[in-house]
Amino acid sequence: NVSSRECEGTCEGVAVVNPTVSLYACSVAGVRPSANVTWFQARRACEDAGKHLCSLPGEWRPACYGDPAGDYPYGDAYMAGRCNDGDAEHGGSAGSGAMETCHGRGFASSVYDMSGNIWEWTATCPQGCLQAGGGFSDILDSLSCDGGTLEAEATYSSPFLGFRCCWTPQDEAG
Repeated sequence: NVSSRECEGTCEGVAVVNPTVSLYACSVAGVRPSANVTWFQARRACEDAGKHLCSLPGEWRPACYGDPAGDYPYGDAYMAGRCNDGDAEHGGSAGSGAMETCHGRGFASSVYDMSGNIWEWTATCPQGCLQAGGGFSDILDSLSCDGGTLEAEATYSSPFLGFRCCWTPQDEAG
């Protein structure tokens, strides 16, 4: 566990410690997204990059829906294999943007992989912390913008779970 802005001492019921390494969020086309990180690590990586974990539903879902809003980033109906999901042939996570057809519409047209590839930690932690987006082994409802969310303890990590950062002007004000 690593310390984080507004999260020193005990956070989410877990004792946190000062980080021993710096963590950074960086999305690079063709490179597999960071995975197997705890919520604390994901939050710290976003902060170190001058960003924050996306809130659910406030920031994450609108970025997934795009414009016009649909059930999936690319439209209203599930399309098998359009994203890196249980119907794709990758068999694991794929590089960011590898599925050229898996992006949002309108203002979100440059946002890739919000459906499938890996589950994403969000800033939303009512009991455990919520994950959204589904992963490479999921199909249908787990992959919709409104669909599946998972909840896990902030200390949980998995090769099926990564994160996405959001940015607002308040992040610069720090």
